[in-house]
Amino acid sequence: MKELAKEYTYSSCPSDDGCLSAIRGNRRYKTKMKPSDLPEWYCDVHRCWWDRDMIKTNDVVDLKYTWVKENHFMKDSLLRISYCGKILAYNPMHEIGGKRVKSVFTEYTNVDSIVFGNDIFKCLAYIRKYSNFDLSKVKKEFVKQCNWLKVYENGLAPDTNDFGKWFDKTLESEMEEK
Repeated sequence: MKELAKEYTYSSCPSDDGCLSAIRGNRRYKTKMKPSDLPEWYCDVHRCWWDRDMIKTNDVVDLKYTWVKENHFMKDSLLRISYCGKILAYNPMHEIGGKRVKSVFTEYTNVDSIVFGNDIFKCLAYIRKYSNFDLSKVKKEFVKQCNWLKVYENGLAPDTNDFGKWFDKTLESEMEEK
């Protein structure tokens, strides 16, 4: 069963019989797998709205961390995960009133999974351990977010003078809680 597990995301809410549902694209499949059947690199995270899912954290090829300049910390932050290629940002073209215009909304290619909010740290800790992925770009973007918060929303930034060290300590503590 662990061989089958490598291709899917699983719902964190088992059915009445304790079995998980596999998620592939927009479809769900009932399985006979229990949470204990999943390999250790599966991480239980908040993926969208109120949904919690088990996502794989090995074989990660690329990550993209984005945040919103708002009066809160991590609430609208996203971690996009790709298992298949580099994540590329683009602004699609639309036709409005007979003219082609570029959208103001950025979209991304090769995104296989998205993690929201504070579970980003837990997911990154797993990715660091099981994918051996270089998190320096994510860390740099996180430090940029914290510096912005410190200037514009001072009470919301983590209470530290070194956001990079805080980031590393937070990832370490996530793995200790496992």
